[in-house]
Amino acid sequence: MAEQLSHLAAMAGLPNVTVRVLPLGAGVHRAAMTGGSFIILDFAGDSRRRPEPTTVYSDGLTGALYLDKPREVAAYNAVWSSLATSCLDEEASCTLITAIAKEHAAP
Repeated sequence: MAEQLSHLAAMAGLPNVTVRVLPLGAGVHRAAMTGGSFIILDFAGDSRRRPEPTTVYSDGLTGALYLDKPREVAAYNAVWSSLATSCLDEEASCTLITAIAKEHAAP
C-alpha cells in the first residue's frame, strides 16, 4: 500500500495528472448516491456537424448507463462541482497521500 500511495503522489506531479482527495472528515457526499463512478463526456463538433450532446457514462455490474438528457447531465454536473469544492486542493491532497504512505511504509 505504501508503494502504491507513493506512486500516486509521484504521478500527481505530472503536468497532465490531477489528484485530489475527499477526506473522510468531509462526511458522506452526494456522490455516494450516484451508485459508483461516473464520467462526464463532452464532445467537440466541427464546421460540418454539430457535436454529440454531453453524456454521463456510468459502468455497472450488468452493463453501462448513458445519460444525455439535460436534466440528467445537470444533476451529475452539480455532483461533480460539489465534489470539487469539498476535496482538498492538489497540494494538500499530495501531502496527505505522502503522509499516509509513510505511515504504512515498512520499518
